Amino acid sequence: MDLGTIKENLLSGTIDTPEYFAEHCRLVFNNAKTYNQAGSAIYVAAETLLAEFEFQFVRMQERHKAGIYTAPLAVEG
Repeated sequence: MDLGTIKENLLSGTIDTPEYFAEHCRLVFNNAKTYNQAGSAIYVAAETLLAEFEFQFVRMQERHKAGIYTAPLAVEG
C-alpha cells in the first residue's frame, strides 16, 4: 500500500468510509516503520506522519459528531 494507491482508491470509490481510509493510511506509515531501521529518516518521518494523521483523524471525527462541516479537500486525479 502507498499514498498514490490510496488516492486512486479514493477517486474510484473503492475507499468509501473514513475507517477504511484510516486503515490504509495507517498501513502505509506502519509499513514504512517495519521496513526501515528505527531512527532512520524514513522511520522518523513515518512516526511523525502517523502521529499527525491520528491527531487530525480524531479531530475530524469529533467535528463530524458535533455537526461541524467544512468543505472537503479536493482530491485531484
